[in-house]
Formats: sequence, C-alpha cells, structure tokens
Amino acid sequence: MKKQEYVPAEYAKAEFNCVYCGVFAEQQWASLFATGSQADRPGDVPTFSEHLGNDYAVSKCKHCKKCILWLAKKIIIPKSIPVECPNDDLSDEVKELYNEAALVLADSPRAAAALLRLALQTLLVELGGNAKKTIHENIGEFVKTDKIDARLQKAADSLKVIGNNGAHPGEIDLVAEPEKVEKMFSLINYIADRMITQPKELDEMFNGLPEGAKVAVAKRDATRGEDE
Repeated sequence: MKKQEYVPAEYAKAEFNCVYCGVFAEQQWASLFATGSQADRPGDVPTFSEHLGNDYAVSKCKHCKKCILWLAKKIIIPKSIPVECPNDDLSDEVKELYNEAALVLADSPRAAAALLRLALQTLLVELGGNAKKTIHENIGEFVKTDKIDARLQKAADSLKVIGNNGAHPGEIDLVAEPEKVEKMFSLINYIADRMITQPKELDEMFNGLPEGAKVAVAKRDATRGEDE
C-alpha cells in the first residue's frame, strides 16, 4: 500500500494535514472581525469593533473542527508546526535530531535546518559513509559506487544545501521561506524509506518464501555465475 503523502498546512490551501488531528482534510477559511462591548471591557480599557483585514485569517478543519489562527500568512496558533513522523526505521539518534528540529521549527527555521543537516550527516554514516568525510564527500562516494540513484542523490544534496544555510547563512533565506525547511523532513524520510525500509521489506518477503524456492533461486544464480 502506498503511503499517504503528508501535506503541510499552507495559507489559503483547501486541503492539508491538520496541525491538530493530523488527518488530511478539507479546510474552511474565514477572515476575522473584532467585536468589543462594555461587558467584555476589562476595567476602563476602551474596546473597538472592526474587520481586521486580510492579515488575520482563521482556518477550520472539517474533521476535528479545531481552528488555526494565521497572521500575515503564517500560523501563530497553535505555536508548534507539526511535521510528518520520522520513519520508524531511522536510528534513535537520527530520530532525536529529527524531533528536536520539529520542536524548534516554528521559532527558528534556521536552527531546524541545521539540526536536519546533522541528521543527514549521521544517517549517511550509518548507511556506510565515512565519519571523517563531509556530507558532500559521502554523497559523492555513494554516487560513484552506485549506492544511490539520481533521485536519492538529489534528495541528499537538497538537504545538504538547505541545511548549510541553517548553519552558515547563504543565498537561501530560511526565515522568509520556512516551507523549504518543512520539506527537509520529508526528504529525510524519503531517503530512509528508499535505503532502509524498502530493502528490509524485500528481504523479509524473500526470507518468508518456501525453503525449496530459495534453494532453487540459489542454484540458478550459481549456475549463472559459472556460465559467465
């Protein structure tokens, strides 16, 4: 079964994964009108009633009925910005970095990007990379040895470049474009799925075959080797 793609919350979008319930659901949108009355007035503080303009907006999840408050096209309530869960097959160390990045994403996209860059560096070493080499060098070695294909290489390089702008600010403004950091979480999971989860599932499927079938496959492959 194909995994449902996680769609992050985005201003004015009709559907996305709710930041509260996590369900991919239709979102209803409305602008805000402030109303003040004498009954609501704390002490002698004056009140006002007026439309707050396009800067303020609210979206309501059709599944859980909870509302998100937006200001200048960014979420201000709830405070945290949820992302898809880390791949179950990632190591505890990588998961810890992933989750820490998720916690700081709303307050500092650059800090989150730097943490995800470190998560990538750790993951590459766990996949057979050299701990003494840079991310760039390890990706290059994986390409040379055909350990990763073109799509995986693009995913890893995208993570590296965006993450570098978190640790060393460059041409990408992560404060102005936090959605680039949100995509980094998906890229980490994409690499894990392709390089860890799918191979593991294939091994489990093959190992579950009848013993006679596996013996026949082994004989066939041995014969092919002799012919070559």
